[in-house]
Amino acid sequence: MKFMVSWQVGDDRRHEMLKLFAGMSEADAAAEFGNLKVIGRWHDLAGLAGVAIVETNDANALTLWLLKWNDAIDIQTAPVFDDAEARKLIRQALG
Repeated sequence: MKFMVSWQVGDDRRHEMLKLFAGMSEADAAAEFGNLKVIGRWHDLAGLAGVAIVETNDANALTLWLLKWNDAIDIQTAPVFDDAEARKLIRQALG
C-alpha cells in the first residue's frame, strides 16, 4: 500500500533540522527508511515542509520511520491510490 507523508518543521526547530538533514550521508538517508520503498520525496526548503510517497504493507515499519521524526516535525499520513486503484475503489463504493 502507498502512503503520502507530509510534514512541516516547527519554527523553533528550523535550523536544527536543516543541519541534521544536511549532515546526512546517502547511506544515512537510505537507512532511515528501513524496509519502506520510497517512491519519491520532495522538499519545500523555504517553507521547511515536504511530502514523500512510500510503499509498504508493514504498518510497524511506517510507524517506526515516523517516530524517528515526530519530536521535531508535524506529520500527516494518508493512504493514496493511483488513478486505476482509485477508480476501482470508487466503483466498489458506488456499487
